[in-house]
Amino acid sequence: MFYGDVQRIDVMRAAGADEAEVIFVCADDKDTCTEMVKRIKGSFPKVKTVVRAYDRMHVMELMDWTNGLIVRETFESSVLMAREGLLRLGVSETEVEQTVNEFRRRDAERLRLQKTIGVYAAAERMHEPYGIEKPEEKP
Repeated sequence: MFYGDVQRIDVMRAAGADEAEVIFVCADDKDTCTEMVKRIKGSFPKVKTVVRAYDRMHVMELMDWTNGLIVRETFESSVLMAREGLLRLGVSETEVEQTVNEFRRRDAERLRLQKTIGVYAAAERMHEPYGIEKPEEKP
């Protein structure tokens, strides 16, 4: 494992990026992150990437430059918080996992539609219920 500035291709080559199996891109700035991914694709097209994206719009931009894993920072933290909130409200682990999985599936479907059709594609799907029943009150 090497840490370095992927904006400098010479540094990446010296670190062995040509032979790397995966490169992680974890920049705080969206524009810097996107530029890094473009440089990696241009210089090391066979290397897989794991990229931290800030939000949905950033993911759609990155989809043009990588076929690797893109992790949405705000999405993942929100899903984790929702999961924990449901568990603390008494929803069963099984029901929470089913709900989270269905949410992720719908979100991925909507993201694909937004990327191909436009950002307002499938907006009506955002408000469909996920099937969680309100837990019974505890005495």
